[in-house]
Amino acid sequence: MQEWLLWFLILFWSGPIGLGIFLAGLGVYYWGRSLDRKSKAAGRGDQQ
Repeated sequence: MQEWLLWFLILFWSGPIGLGIFLAGLGVYYWGRSLDRKSKAAGRGDQQ
C-alpha cells in the first residue's frame, strides 16, 4: 500500500485549497513540536 500516492491523489483532486489546508496543518504540527521541545529544554534548565 502506497499511502503517499493516495495522499497525492487527494491533494491533486482537491486542488490549491486542499494543498493549502494540508500545508497549514503540517506547519502547525511542526511549530507545536518545536514549541514543545523548547519548553522541555527550558524546564530542564539547559538551553540548546
